[in-house]
Amino acid sequence: MILRQRHLLPVLFMGIILSPGCNGNKIQSSWPLSPIQIDGQAGDWNGLPKYYFEESGISLGVSNDADNAYLLFRFTNPKWLMSIAKRGLTVWLDGTAKKKKNFGIRYAGRIPLDSTVAASTFQTNLTEEQRQRLARLQTQAADQISVFYASEGVEVSIPADGMRGPSACLGSADGVFTYEFAIPLQRTDQMPYALGAKPGQKIYIGLEFGGMDKEELPQLGEQMGRGRERDEGMGPPSGTSRPGGMGRPGGMGRPGGMGKPGEGGGGEGDREAQMKRMMEGEKIWSKVYLATPPA
Repeated sequence: MILRQRHLLPVLFMGIILSPGCNGNKIQSSWPLSPIQIDGQAGDWNGLPKYYFEESGISLGVSNDADNAYLLFRFTNPKWLMSIAKRGLTVWLDGTAKKKKNFGIRYAGRIPLDSTVAASTFQTNLTEEQRQRLARLQTQAADQISVFYASEGVEVSIPADGMRGPSACLGSADGVFTYEFAIPLQRTDQMPYALGAKPGQKIYIGLEFGGMDKEELPQLGEQMGRGRERDEGMGPPSGTSRPGGMGRPGGMGRPGGMGKPGEGGGGEGDREAQMKRMMEGEKIWSKVYLATPPA
């Protein structure tokens, strides 16, 4: 994976855009207006800022209270969902604010086959045996989080329900796929896997997702050869803004496809750029300022 320029903007409700940034993205966490439930739904996040990364077609919400940091990760592109289902979404959290890959969690979640888009995308060209195997893997993935502590040589699988630390859930509605996380700020005997930070502290959050194996390239090329219209007709989740400075509220970005805003037509060079992006995956780091309790 490689790092590349990102454009993000802050938004106050799903459907707004953020401001431009790169690996210097700056995000101000917000104190939750009400308790956040990790259920794969975004209703708890109404009224909280979200940041839209234009080129990736994903939005990110960050919130925290005295005990946990909360992440809301949303997109509309079913290809990201396919890739995350196979490889997981990895979230790196660094309380030293130095972008170190020491503490991380990886989660895939169960594919929401009640979604027409997801169902048609995942079940195309699958044999019955492959469907059954996928269902078994997804059931397992929905119940487990992988936790990494590189400095301690730790890599463990824990329940995704938060009983031992981080919790996670995947949901979908109206063509929007939502990953939601809660990560404890401080380690305890009951919560041994935590960020190691306090409200008001500066941290870094890294996201890694996407990427493809060589054997998947022919299928990807065939899909992209059919044109961009189907993949890009979905648009980014509503209520999102772009990150940049601290991000300013803005309008909606391009659909959750792959090109830059304003790109036309889907020429050969554009399709090649999209294919390269899907092959390499995404790697995004943001500097996050944890919120303090409201006065």
